[in-house]
Amino acid sequence: MNEYLGSYHCLQDGRKRMIARNGNYWKSYKSCGTAMLLTPVDMFGGPKVKWDDTLQVQMLKWCYFHLKPVLEHLVKEPRLEFVHEKHLPWDDEKVCQECGDPLPLEPRWWRKSTRFQEVMQASFAPYSMGYVRTGKGSMLIDFEREVLERPETKLLFSQIWTALREGVTERAVHDTWMTKRRLNEFVERGTAEWVKSVKQEQAAQFMEKLKRENAIRLGMQLAVRAKEEGDLQVAIQRSIKEI
Repeated sequence: MNEYLGSYHCLQDGRKRMIARNGNYWKSYKSCGTAMLLTPVDMFGGPKVKWDDTLQVQMLKWCYFHLKPVLEHLVKEPRLEFVHEKHLPWDDEKVCQECGDPLPLEPRWWRKSTRFQEVMQASFAPYSMGYVRTGKGSMLIDFEREVLERPETKLLFSQIWTALREGVTERAVHDTWMTKRRLNEFVERGTAEWVKSVKQEQAAQFMEKLKRENAIRLGMQLAVRAKEEGDLQVAIQRSIKEI
């Protein structure tokens, strides 16, 4: 996250950092180039955020626009919904029949701990889809009051906002912290896997495009041949009439 924020600048003015500290406030730029001054609570929320203020937390919006695409690259949303609703293993035959083959990195996602999956999904769940465990089973996290005020949901949001706040605040010592926690190898491994999957996806798209273009070209050739054959038959008929 810190590496991303280091290169996260306003599209209208490359000199402006999209998220920056400004005294006791946080400055965030919109895509149009206008700046907003936000309090720490507005930016990151807090342990006592009310349910009707949850969707106004700016970092939650940031997660929706920047973390959700990452999850879409890892796991299919229909499979995520089907597994939680039907309480089936992710690789069950019924799940595959309903949702199709898994994505290249999907097995690695499902091998992660349930808590890790909950945190990832909850970071943008009110705007999209996420699940949290309760005493009655999986619960879909949305913007309803009875959902956002449940202890399980509050605990998740508190952990997410604390981590995001500390991650941005401690940007200066991020490299030291990464080395101390021995996380660089995991980031590098994840980056390599992502690059590999992108290349595979691009190769598959290229082959599909090539097949489609070949089919179109073959169809045009057949059409030309049919027209030539038709013209030849017309010419033969005319020549017979003249005789």
